[in-house]
Parts: sequence; C-alpha cells; structure tokens
Amino acid sequence: RVAKVLDRKVEKLENSRVEVTKKEKKVTFKLPEPPRSGDVPMTVEHVAVRYGSLEVLKDVNFITRRGDRIVIVGRNGAGKSSMLRCLAGTQRAQTGVVRFGANVKVGYFAQENEQLDFDKTVLANLENATVETEVQRRSLLGAFGLKGSAAHQMPGTLSGGERAKLALAILASSEANLLLLDEPTNNLDPASVEALGEMMRQWKGTIVAVSHERGFVEALEPTHAVLLPEEFFDLWSDDYMDLIEQR
Repeated sequence: RVAKVLDRKVEKLENSRVEVTKKEKKVTFKLPEPPRSGDVPMTVEHVAVRYGSLEVLKDVNFITRRGDRIVIVGRNGAGKSSMLRCLAGTQRAQTGVVRFGANVKVGYFAQENEQLDFDKTVLANLENATVETEVQRRSLLGAFGLKGSAAHQMPGTLSGGERAKLALAILASSEANLLLLDEPTNNLDPASVEALGEMMRQWKGTIVAVSHERGFVEALEPTHAVLLPEEFFDLWSDDYMDLIEQR
C-alpha cells in the first residue's frame, strides 16, 4: 500500500513537471515611442499598378491621419502587397502619387524579407540603425529572441521566424512613426504573434497593414479599411473581420 501511494506521488510529480515544461515562456516585444509626425502622415492619390497587361490597382485614394490603424483587406492577388510596396517606395506605380507629411519616417516590413541584407550578418544588418554600440545592438536582437551566436549568422541561415524577428528588430531601431506591415505574423510562433499584436496595440504611431491573422488585426484596433480590388476606403467595421482570413 505504501509503495502504491509513493508511486502515485511520483506520477503526480512527473505530471506536474510535464506541465511546467510544456508551458510557454512569456514573449514580450517593444517599440520605442515614435517621434511626432504631422497631422496627415500620408496621402495616396490615384495610384495604379500594372504588370504588363494585368491591371492590379486602378485608382487607389486615401488619406491617413496621425495614429490611424489602416488594414488593407482583400483576397490573395488583389494587389495588397503591391499597394504596400508602392507606399514604401520599393515599387513604382504607373500613375498616381504617394505624398508624405511633415516629420514622417517610414518603416517597412516586407513579406519576403526584402528589407534584409543577406550579404551581411544579423548584427551587421543593424549597423545603420539608431542603436549606436554593438552591446546595444546585441541587446536589441536579444529582446526579439536572437541571442548569442545568432548575431553572427547570415540571414539566409535563419529560420523564417528568426528572419521575421530580425526585421522587427530593424523596425524597432529605425525611429519610424509610420509603419507599413506586409503579413508580419507569417512564420512567427503563436507566442510571438501575440507579443507582436500587443506591441503594435501599445505603439502610438500610424500603421498601414496587411494580415490574414485575425488575432493580430484585432490587437491593432483598426480605424479604417482599404478594400481591394474594390479600391474602397472606409471606416473600420467588425464586418470586415470576416474577410481577414480569406485567401
């Protein structure tokens, strides 16, 4: 009988240990307070994009106000990433113009990691950042889960999630006050997705985002939506949330 009692105690202890090891560590990301921009950070006028004879965007128009949270909504192929590339200046529109207001600094998270320099180490990717010393850069990388020897790896050797975290670390060091985010949750684990959403919820700058991750969009607390391919700019409604997960 004593042996059975001890066996049960050992079993309970082992089960409790399993629960502890399975419990995920709390992940926290943080962006610095953004410098104040003008009242109208960005104006988009008559933007059109074509690939050969394929017209992806015909006539997109909208205005951002400081602190807006704008989500671009549409199925795959509707032109969401093309729209963000035009806003970021990495793709040229056939017609139209994107104007930036006073004291605006843009930070861009590209879905395919185009903002990373694959010929430089992880640490060297932060050389042009506002973080001055190597110790500070390492600390910033560590805050986004890139610790120890990861600093000396090349981005091409990182996992998709690690590359996403490097891109987020670059954003955190950029002092941007207008963020353009193209599917930033892709490749991130659930704990990091939650941390990213909380970070963006607390941040006080202006955001234009594309995401199919419902929880992340909810955390953004959107103010407006740009619907594609309809090219309709509207106040945010929770009715649009049903379109977020469509692909």
